[in-house]
Amino acid sequence: ADDLTAVDILTRMKKVYANAQTYHDKGLVKVVIRFPERDHTVKKPFTTAFIRPNRFRFEYKDIEPLVKTSTFIAYQNGQDIKAHWDLDEGVSQITSIGEALATAAGISGGSARTVPTMLLPEESRFRNPILLYSPKRTVDEVIDGIDCYRIEDPNDYRDLTLWIDKETFLLRKIYTYQDFQDSQAESTTTYKPILNGEVTEKMLEFGSPK
Repeated sequence: ADDLTAVDILTRMKKVYANAQTYHDKGLVKVVIRFPERDHTVKKPFTTAFIRPNRFRFEYKDIEPLVKTSTFIAYQNGQDIKAHWDLDEGVSQITSIGEALATAAGISGGSARTVPTMLLPEESRFRNPILLYSPKRTVDEVIDGIDCYRIEDPNDYRDLTLWIDKETFLLRKIYTYQDFQDSQAESTTTYKPILNGEVTEKMLEFGSPK
């Protein structure tokens, strides 16, 4: 394992998700935009539930100070595909799970793209779950008690860093940082993933808000 390159690790990670029989997670995208006079924080908690070949549910919420929380849901049960978004009733007309997840890819802080693309590579609208230009393995690190490979991309404008579980090859954390003219944006995505565990019917219910 110590001899694995960044490309080796990323390839192994994608295979683990592509071969998963079941998967579920809870996670959080935390975006902090730093202005000279203040910081602005947005939290985007999300959940994923999946049973191969075609049971899938993804949900994220957008929680922002002084703004009403919005919810996005993408759902599939065989040929039954549904989507819900508080801010756009038009998503209810979506007819493929790939289209639903592509709609939420940006607004979810990337969480609708990354793991779902690895679980459903044929259905996804994206060729790659994470855009990497020249990934490089750096010093390993323990995240929440879990020994992880740490991969950086020195040629990425976002200062991208990934942490991947050494034992399971599941993604544990993503960090990006961008420096703008009058602000800095810092995004941290954390995952609590379960591979090939029990995924209940309740976890897979569409359950759109009334």
